[in-house]
Amino acid sequence: MGVSNPFEDYLHSHSIEPLFVNGDAFELMPTIPSDSIDLVLTSPPYYQKREYPFSSLGNEPSYSEYLDSLVRLFKEVYRVLKPSGSFWLNLGDSYIDKHLELLPYRLTIRLIDEVGFVLRNQIIWNKMKGAPSSVHDRFRNTYEPFFFFTKSASGYYFNESKARLEVGKSHLGKRGAVVTSSGVSGVSFRGRSSVPPI
Repeated sequence: MGVSNPFEDYLHSHSIEPLFVNGDAFELMPTIPSDSIDLVLTSPPYYQKREYPFSSLGNEPSYSEYLDSLVRLFKEVYRVLKPSGSFWLNLGDSYIDKHLELLPYRLTIRLIDEVGFVLRNQIIWNKMKGAPSSVHDRFRNTYEPFFFFTKSASGYYFNESKARLEVGKSHLGKRGAVVTSSGVSGVSFRGRSSVPPI
């Protein structure tokens, strides 16, 4: 009798409950059947940021070895992803000897060139309330990129209407500030002869 595979068992069940499997991604990914996953969303450990008790990913001796590890893992993501599926990746950058390494972009180029992913979008996660920085010789990093990949340029599932926020209406806020339907606020100067006090 063969060893039970939780992914195969789940795929052949009628359960609509999510399946949670805890373990090392490098060991688990090869056990997932090809073309079986609709969506992969991940933010892997960033390079040289912290040590995780359960993985050495992110602590490789060089950033090129770190990128090699991620490419190896994301080749498995490509394999298990359905043709209609999508892959969303968030990855922060790292400084080495005060040099910004551009690791998210180096990885993205490799995923396109070596793995075969199609990059459909780069979306900016604006971290407006990010932690303050102790560094005083450069600006604080206030965003991280999210990359939207697919296996082909067409034929993947995408529902633009579900991704849009419901359109609201503009209204007047405190002290005559106009709040737009998108939530941006500002003072309307129409009919005013001077700048209002702050």
